[in-house]
Amino acid sequence: MESSDMKNMVVIKNLPSNMVEEAIIIFKENQRVKERELIERGCNINSSETQTKSRDYILKEAEMLVTDYIKKIENNKKRPNVNKDILLKYKLLKLYSVLSSVMIIVCLIIKFI
Repeated sequence: MESSDMKNMVVIKNLPSNMVEEAIIIFKENQRVKERELIERGCNINSSETQTKSRDYILKEAEMLVTDYIKKIENNKKRPNVNKDILLKYKLLKLYSVLSSVMIIVCLIIKFI
């Protein structure tokens, strides 16, 4: 994965994704951080435990943000987005058509008897 730095942003290229070609992450301005911490799915790891450079922190956090966003998008596509009102109308229309067909058949049978 490649990255290029500008003043307050990072461009992440060659992501392992079918949907995203590159991501641009813009950082908040004038942020002072007392201790750098990686965000690891609900648990924080102090910088003393991991001996990586500050650039790696930025890239890892940006990568995790992008991968979490991609996972959210993929999960939303897997769920069928069916409107309940439309489904209810479909069922009622189907019931109406069956009942009307039965009524017509009964009327025709009575008429010819």
